[in-house]
Amino acid sequence: VRYRKFDWWALKAKYVEVYYNPGYEDLAKIAARMADEAVDRLQEFTRHELSSVVPLILYETHYQFEQTNIIEEILPPGVAGFAESLRYRVVIPFDGNLDNLKGVIAHEMTHIFQYDIVYGGPFKSLTRRIKPPPTWLMEGMAEYFGRGLTEYADKKGGMEITGEIVLRDAVLSGTLIPLKDLDDFRMLSRVYLAYKESQSLVTYIARRFGQYKVVQLLRRWKFLSDSEKLIREVLGISREELERDWRAYLYRKYWPQIKGRKYTYEFAREVTPDDGRRGVGHMSPAWSFGGEMLATLSAREGELGIELIRLRDGKVLYNVTKGMRAYEYEDLRFGEKVLAWSPEGRWIAFVGKRSDRDRIFVWDVYRMSLDRRLDPEGVEEVTSLNWSPDGRRLVISGIKDGSPGIFILEASSGRTQVLTRGLSDQVFPAWSPDGGTIAFSTRYRGSYDICLYRLSDGRMERLDLPGSDELTPCWFPDGKRLLLTVGEEGRYDLKIVDLSEGRLHQLTDVVGGIQGPAISPDGERVAFTAYSDGVRKLFVMDLPDSLGRGEEVRIVPLEGWGEEYRRIAQEVSYPRHPYRTDFSLDYAATQFTFSGSFFEAYAMFSAGDLFGNHRMFFLTDYTSFSQNISDMNFLFQYQYSAMRMPFIFGILNWRQPFYLLGDDGYYHVAYDRQFALAAFSSYPIDRYRRIDFGYYELHAAREAPYTPSEEFQARIRLPCVAYVHDTVVWGPLGPMKGSRFYAFGGRSLVSLEGDWDFSYLDLDWRWYKPLWGNSLLAARVKALGSFGPDGLEHFLGGPSFFTYGYELSVGPLRGYDPWAMKGTRVALANLEYRTVFIRQLVFGWPTAWSLGYIGGCVFVDAGLAWNEGESPRFIREGRLEALRCGVGFGLRMILGFVPISLDFAKRTDLQRFLGPKKGFRVHLSLGWGF
Repeated sequence: VRYRKFDWWALKAKYVEVYYNPGYEDLAKIAARMADEAVDRLQEFTRHELSSVVPLILYETHYQFEQTNIIEEILPPGVAGFAESLRYRVVIPFDGNLDNLKGVIAHEMTHIFQYDIVYGGPFKSLTRRIKPPPTWLMEGMAEYFGRGLTEYADKKGGMEITGEIVLRDAVLSGTLIPLKDLDDFRMLSRVYLAYKESQSLVTYIARRFGQYKVVQLLRRWKFLSDSEKLIREVLGISREELERDWRAYLYRKYWPQIKGRKYTYEFAREVTPDDGRRGVGHMSPAWSFGGEMLATLSAREGELGIELIRLRDGKVLYNVTKGMRAYEYEDLRFGEKVLAWSPEGRWIAFVGKRSDRDRIFVWDVYRMSLDRRLDPEGVEEVTSLNWSPDGRRLVISGIKDGSPGIFILEASSGRTQVLTRGLSDQVFPAWSPDGGTIAFSTRYRGSYDICLYRLSDGRMERLDLPGSDELTPCWFPDGKRLLLTVGEEGRYDLKIVDLSEGRLHQLTDVVGGIQGPAISPDGERVAFTAYSDGVRKLFVMDLPDSLGRGEEVRIVPLEGWGEEYRRIAQEVSYPRHPYRTDFSLDYAATQFTFSGSFFEAYAMFSAGDLFGNHRMFFLTDYTSFSQNISDMNFLFQYQYSAMRMPFIFGILNWRQPFYLLGDDGYYHVAYDRQFALAAFSSYPIDRYRRIDFGYYELHAAREAPYTPSEEFQARIRLPCVAYVHDTVVWGPLGPMKGSRFYAFGGRSLVSLEGDWDFSYLDLDWRWYKPLWGNSLLAARVKALGSFGPDGLEHFLGGPSFFTYGYELSVGPLRGYDPWAMKGTRVALANLEYRTVFIRQLVFGWPTAWSLGYIGGCVFVDAGLAWNEGESPRFIREGRLEALRCGVGFGLRMILGFVPISLDFAKRTDLQRFLGPKKGFRVHLSLGWGF
């Protein structure tokens, strides 16, 4: 959904041109400096100079980034940016963390270098048919050259702490993704692990063979286009040997780290709900008033929810957010400290995205219902929250006008007060029990430190601790101590800061990492999450009665906060100008054919502006049958998407020659001509609901001078409207969960001679319910009709593939021939049980190829078609009469990028099977099922 129209300005730097919105010039200057520094470093590493200036489009928040038209895919919160190979555009949102911005820019600029090395320049990927390099090389190189060699990453040993935790867990649990599967991430369920494995592998190659070998792998790809041959030629070893040696390197790195440290289950009790499903993660625990329950953010079947968990037995008592998605919010905020239970125990506050910004939802525990929704004034993204001791206010961290800050929110009205604003990230605020101090984490000179904000006088102090990252502060009930997660040596541990004595005490020494701690109301226990076996698990730990002497802690004034980046914004100056719409070619293709006396030429062009707000498409052909310019077939389409309501206009002229038997007994050339106009617009209510408006006009005629009886003319002018409610979540083999309802209605205009007179109604409902493992139940009910003197006939029968693209055809009704039935009314019902057998099957002969996600289904199809005035009888004497039914089973697979369906069906009248005497009716089709 495009909630706003952007007013872009351009800022020209040495290697990039940064596009930004007015009011954010300082952020654009900082991004330009970061990009120039990244290009200088990459040119040195790769010994390659960029062939053109790179457009860098900068959005102030992720929610604005999600509104981009440059690509049309949905961008979930985990996407930190992207670079595309056609125009070398880099598109990045600001998440409030300038060090993250630096790493993302370096990562995406590395991709631009990769495209330039492989394809040779912008737009050349269209003409050079080069297979994309392995994803492990592309992403591993971007992580290594981009993030891994920044100053921030160097302090972390080349990888961020969360990456170390995930990679270490995979090594110790024996769940590393095989190298052959890293050639393509699209079939993987653990994508973040794939990124970290790729970064580790490229780092290993650079350290063992030299950095130039990493670049050489990329340079040689366009000549070899085979991962195994590439590794052997450049590195001199086989892919199996490389994987063996790299894994040995990981074993030597991570196994010794177990010594002297404990697994989480050795000192804490796991309370993760056990419902028989693997891969259900939990985070951001919050205690109930009595300490007998936890509210947590859970991730089940790809959807976030908030659950109440009873600690006695780990049972999920209630799903707080059940039924709210798509009605109250689009998505829940993912992260730590994004939900909080009020001190008196009545309210649970959590963060969710609604329209173009985050809202705070307050749930009433007593009434078990949503009580109110708060809109923090001007705060677009809320990253964490915490209740005040009296339960009347909330302290939140978030992004306002492109700058991170800490804000106080009235829990009853939503009135917002700004506490802090700046260029440095500020997260995880925690209100002290006496109400006088707010502790939070902030970026300070390359790492996160804990700061104390004194509400009485606005004074800010910093805890000078020895760790590299101090996060998620929690107050003990006495108000004298803070519990923190501290990042060191690739892991997060719990530590306690005694503010009254100025001492730091180590509480845990774990193998993995602890995140999101929450102290119980009595101060005797702490709940937290820990990453183990590929998932976040929930634990509760008893706090010790006494601690050792610990280390000394200094509390110092916060000075020089964000000064490095503030200085850059003040020092640098770049020429700038408002963006003016300019068009360039996105795609062009031509083809000429000649056979005997028949000549035909095709041409296809696609063009658009830099931001994808204007898109044009033109397709034409010319044949030796054409007698003048009006005989030329063409399709033109224009789309404007800068506003909330996109607009599409299209025009089609199509003249198709064919041979028809004439009245003289000879075959002559006849022509079917179609001329069509279409205008379409859509109003998105939110991400899941929209109202479509359209107007379609079709002029059809047949020219048959030697068979006048076959000539006809027809005209259809159809204004229409549709409503769509779609919450479907897609997976590799099609829809995985959710539902979709579609209602379409139109009435033809009848005012000119030859106008067809009819009304049209189409209702379609689909529902997908996940079951166990990788299986689900899919159902669909469809009813459509065309009413009036010129009602359109629809065809029913066969699989979806044979009817796809024919607007007057409906499917699937398997077991029957395509177009087996026809009528102005059609009803269809489908029910399928679907499952996945194999995630990927890789072959090595005659070359490397694979079948991805091989699955199957068992189905029942039932449908009928009839005309106005008919009264079809469904069943007579226990047998189906007008109603047709097919049952069977099928296989589903992905060959390369193409989904394939192979169905085996039998017709039935409920008493016997019909159709082939032996075997089944087989349907082979391409594309996704319903």
